Amino acid sequence: PAENSNEIYVKSVRFFKIEGNKETTKIQDKFILFGNASPDNKNAKYPIEVYNQSDDVFDAAAKGTAYFENNKLIYKIDEGGSDGGHNKLAFGYWDNPINLPEKAYYVITITIKASVELTCNVTLHDMNRAWGSSDEGILLRRVDFLDNSSPLSIGTKEQTFELITDAASDRANKCELLLEFGKTLGGKKDVVIEISELKIGYRTVAN
Repeated sequence: PAENSNEIYVKSVRFFKIEGNKETTKIQDKFILFGNASPDNKNAKYPIEVYNQSDDVFDAAAKGTAYFENNKLIYKIDEGGSDGGHNKLAFGYWDNPINLPEKAYYVITITIKASVELTCNVTLHDMNRAWGSSDEGILLRRVDFLDNSSPLSIGTKEQTFELITDAASDRANKCELLLEFGKTLGGKKDVVIEISELKIGYRTVAN
């Protein structure tokens, strides 16, 4: 159009509709690892705990610390333990739960790399239900000790994983997220794990 013209030219228009499952709507981030960006004000600035030991097998050699550096969570494992439950991170633990709504699928996104190749067990647990009970509140589990539920394979190049619960939750949940690195460490020393993003969102079920 000429300069100062009031005419608008539309080069192309495309109409379409989305077919298929209408159960889910948008994803909304409810919990973000780096607390300053989290909309959940019940969480502390850094709602994270390090547990180098296993509930089942004690190994004094299992040692590691977690800290933040360059906007990443660094988990430096001085020495890996001997059991799959060793060397783990817990998010949303005890007084800082991850509060997730009912009638929703939960979506975990992890961007991660390590200084060596290793595996990572991932468990999302509803703390309203006790471990070891007949219904212990496991909402999502990717672990090495169950068939058809393999852990994440972490490499030396950064990868992003997205995990989604199989079914919509029937209740609101007060959750913890566990990342366990012990299975493939087996006494390895000076392993560095970098997590640049960890989010939990949800897809609500449409009425």
